[in-house]
This record gives sequence, structure tokens and C-alpha cells, in this order.
Amino acid sequence: IPKGDTGKWYYEVEQIAPATGSIDYNIGWDDPLQHTLFAGGMGDSGKSSWCYKAQSGNKRNEGTNASYGNAWNTAGQILGVGYDNGSIYFWINGTIQSSGTAAYTSVSADLCPTYSIYTESNAVGKLSFNFGQRAFKHLPSGYKGYCTQNFDNTFDSETSENNPSKYFDILTYVGNEG
Repeated sequence: IPKGDTGKWYYEVEQIAPATGSIDYNIGWDDPLQHTLFAGGMGDSGKSSWCYKAQSGNKRNEGTNASYGNAWNTAGQILGVGYDNGSIYFWINGTIQSSGTAAYTSVSADLCPTYSIYTESNAVGKLSFNFGQRAFKHLPSGYKGYCTQNFDNTFDSETSENNPSKYFDILTYVGNEG
């Protein structure tokens, strides 16, 4: 999402198998220009990322956790992640968290969907991401999926090449700590 975008963007994450062991999912939006791997998870100090912590329902940004919503840790639950003109919201199974209060406001950065997993053991879990490649289960009114078909020709205003699909790729990282 280009900095200053006034649209409403949305994606969903479903817990296929809930996490076992000591694990926490951090899911939200990140500034893609950082190209940073998160040693301690999204939302760490010095990171331009805004996330929802699955185990606690807290929000996290700049190294600070704050109470926000309900825990998201049951198989079949869907976490909705939305951006609306500089504000970030989260839903669980279609219910907006924190009585509709934005988790973050005045977010001013280029954004892309991001998640990190924080674990201290051999914990496992399974998630399924939906950016609009299939029908959403809980699409809020006025929002559109964060997928290529919804990007207009002004998506990449810094170059003459307007190809949103160049921003979608898979990056696999395997930690090196034993």
C-alpha cells in the first residue's frame, strides 16, 4: 500500500491448526522498504511494523505491547487485518476488536502484509492466508482484498512500470539458532 493511500485494504488469516508449545504469531502490516528480518518478532523497537499478537490479543509497535482485543488461538478462527486511510484494524471471525477503535492511527509508511512467528521451542502451527485470491469469509463493508486485481495503474508511481505483481513473492527464512 503506497504511503498516504486513502483506500480500504484487507486480508484474512485462518488458523488451520492452533499453535502448540511456546509460540506466538504476530500478524499485521510492515514497511516493505525496511527489508528486515525480525529477531524478536514484528513490532520490535526500531521496526516500522504494526501487529496483532495472537496469543494475547495485544497490539505491538515499537517494542510496546498494549491491550487491544481477544486472543486468537483456536483452529478455524479467522483474523481479519485491515487498513483504512492511515488506520489499522483487526477482526476475529468478523467481529471488530476493541469495540471498533483503530489499533493504530496516523500510520504513514508504505505497507505490505507481514507476519512473524516467535517461538522458544519446537512449537508448530498452521496458518492459511487469503489476500483475495478466493472469497473472504468476513469482508468488512467498503474494504477490498490486497491482491493484484485491485491495484490500479497508479500503484507504482515512482516508475513508469505499473506491475503490482512484482511485489508478490515468497521469502523463506530458516533461523540459525539451535
